[in-house]
Amino acid sequence: MTGIIAAMTIAPRLPPYSDALTGLRGIAALWVLVFHLWQFTGGPQLSLGPMDLTPLAARGHFGVDLFFVLSGYLIGGGWVIARLGGPVVAVGRFWKRRFLRVFPAYWAQWLILAMLAWLSAKPFPMDATHALLSVTLTFNLVQNEAALNAVWWSLPVEWNFYVIAPLAALLFVTRRALPAPLLALVLASVLIRAVMWWSLHTWGAEAIPFYRWVIQLPGRMDQFALGMLVAHALALGRGGSERLLLLGGGVATLVLVWLSHRAGNVVDGAVAPWLFFQFTLFGCAFAALTAAAALSRSSLVTRLLANRPLVFAGTISYSLYLWHYPALQWMRQWARAEGWSTADWRWACAAVALSLVLGWVSYRLVERPFLPQRRKAKHGAGSVSKEYSGTPEPISEDAR
Repeated sequence: MTGIIAAMTIAPRLPPYSDALTGLRGIAALWVLVFHLWQFTGGPQLSLGPMDLTPLAARGHFGVDLFFVLSGYLIGGGWVIARLGGPVVAVGRFWKRRFLRVFPAYWAQWLILAMLAWLSAKPFPMDATHALLSVTLTFNLVQNEAALNAVWWSLPVEWNFYVIAPLAALLFVTRRALPAPLLALVLASVLIRAVMWWSLHTWGAEAIPFYRWVIQLPGRMDQFALGMLVAHALALGRGGSERLLLLGGGVATLVLVWLSHRAGNVVDGAVAPWLFFQFTLFGCAFAALTAAAALSRSSLVTRLLANRPLVFAGTISYSLYLWHYPALQWMRQWARAEGWSTADWRWACAAVALSLVLGWVSYRLVERPFLPQRRKAKHGAGSVSKEYSGTPEPISEDAR
């Protein structure tokens, strides 16, 4: 009895930050890269013997959903721990590190792309108002699309989550295995998407300004919340078997990818009822993978997620995400000038290589100088990154 009481009084903490989480970020970034590469090469049929791998490439945009769930765990987790009685989050420090983590690399790319657009023969793609909204990551207030880089649409989603994460953490102030308010939040997200779908089918094009929020907050809040649920469960010692979590999450992801591919473009086509539940179902699968990576006690998980190639991709994942789309566009322009076909495997390899190089250069020159110094902590089978001790600021914590 004394031991139980003592355990209940110990401040909740998360497991030390694992390199497997960085590897999972690498999978997310590479998956998005494969998706856009598949588009630029004309959307070919991809087969490996009898296996059709096309759905994996065609649905690579779900790598962004994986980023959102990871952010729920890595960013929202610190607030969850604080609400459960763990270390208090220093708000000023939180926002300083969020700012330094996001904006230097983003602004550097913004300036480069804006200069290139200004020097080109085409008209500059935005006026002063939209330029200001773009620089401040508030362009989602008027539109989802970003003029200079198509992948920027997801950055305000992350930034908006940073604002509401402290409030969302209030839903987790309980030691129950499954907080009831979480279920209410997930159901609310589903209902919001249903209302957006209804408005589009009722008012047509006039409802697009409202419907477009289906891919942003609040339409994606359930994915962040599911990531926070992982932090809540691990803080209370309810992690389970990482092997089963990895297997279940992996199988669920493959099944959902196949089903999504058959359903078609769910968001643009407003396909019901798949639109209502798609983000939640993928969020559950990715939450299982996140939990497996966070625990990362078995050699199997370490070999699959914490290997050097994936950890490298995860380390540069933010810059890789930012730069891969412009790299593909530049490579396509070069191919047209040289008479190459973008469907050529040599072009695809060159495009991937350029994306990785630009991502690495951006990380080394722009990101890394603003990151906290890395220190090591022993965990499981090997050495991992800075310990995640209830604060929302571990190294490589930005899930993008």
